[in-house]
Amino acid sequence: MKTKGIIFIGTPSSLNVVCVTFQDSVLFHDTIMYNIQYGDVRASEERVYDVAKMAEIHDVILNMPHQYNTQVGERGLKLSG
Repeated sequence: MKTKGIIFIGTPSSLNVVCVTFQDSVLFHDTIMYNIQYGDVRASEERVYDVAKMAEIHDVILNMPHQYNTQVGERGLKLSG
């Protein structure tokens, strides 16, 4: 595969390969289920569980008193501690 230096890539083609990832996480004052489902509001509970397992957080959630119904608070403040 032939590579090109960044100066040779035009703006339209660079927009297809560049993305921005924010370091500040946004959590809504709602449940863990809602916050995970926010990425796909039509996702089933089973899909949310699968995603949580992929993120390696499923077991931690299951150890919380209200599991997926745990309120996270704005920006996850209720999860701190």
